[in-house]
Amino acid sequence: MTEQKSRLVVEISSEQAKRNAELLNQELDKLYEKGNKSSTSSAALGKELKTTGESAKSLGESTSKTTKNLAQQESQLNKNGSAVMQLAKYVAGYLTISKAISMADSYTQTAARIRNGLSESQS
Repeated sequence: MTEQKSRLVVEISSEQAKRNAELLNQELDKLYEKGNKSSTSSAALGKELKTTGESAKSLGESTSKTTKNLAQQESQLNKNGSAVMQLAKYVAGYLTISKAISMADSYTQTAARIRNGLSESQS
């Protein structure tokens, strides 16, 4: 049998490893910067969302107060309408009584004239 020999040669290039490490370091730096920007943006977004939430809450409270005030005004208008109707009834009653008194007074005056006319003609 023939003898076979094998030889394994491992050659490590330190220059290529150094370049790869530098590229990896650059990419990690970029990733770190983007992470910082993302964190800052997220914090700003959180503040904006908080402000928006507070504005929405304030708007809700204002709307609630406005609705309550409108309901109170509607109730007051209903009361005022009832009061006006009651006043109209009193005025109509007063006018009716006034007209009745005026008619009775007119009747009394007419009766007195007739009586006076008859008594003068009999004398």
